[in-house]
Amino acid sequence: MKRTYIVLLFAGLSLMALSVEAFACGKRSLGRTTRVKEVEVRAGIQLPSFYLRGDGDEVLFFQHDDVVARASQRADDYRKQGLQKAAERSELLLKELESPQPTGDYIDLFGYSLHTPDFGLEIRALAADLLTEGKAAVVKRRLADSVGDPIATIHMYFRLNQQSDPVAKWFCTPNGSSLLRITYYVD
Repeated sequence: MKRTYIVLLFAGLSLMALSVEAFACGKRSLGRTTRVKEVEVRAGIQLPSFYLRGDGDEVLFFQHDDVVARASQRADDYRKQGLQKAAERSELLLKELESPQPTGDYIDLFGYSLHTPDFGLEIRALAADLLTEGKAAVVKRRLADSVGDPIATIHMYFRLNQQSDPVAKWFCTPNGSSLLRITYYVD
């Protein structure tokens, strides 16, 4: 009897996760506070590049200079807003990203969060910023190849607070596959 309940609980949680995924990628009504925007992304990958695995079968590629520039901007923005702890975390990540310089290869952004756990959310926020600006290449992985087919446009869904500021973003492929989700939290 206990096994039945555990299986039903797992199945219920799985269905709930699937419905959240469908909700996030526009397969259902998103409500009055959620907006959608189509974003053109880069068609090719230039080396050196950072990469981040998407939530699905896609890989997100970011040019080294774009990542470093955006990380620097995030640190400056946090300082201007008086968010000292967030600025320090962003500056520490910036130092890690700048050194050593990638040498004509791909570097996994997720690896930085293994060094310092605080980097995990900052990396996702950095990736969300670059996706919002179209400064990414999105590639569907194939089993036989390390790099697969490029995706030209993505959909960005964002939820707004009462001040019309984004509090959460979802990035999806045109066919509804989730690339990246983030809920903003700054301490």
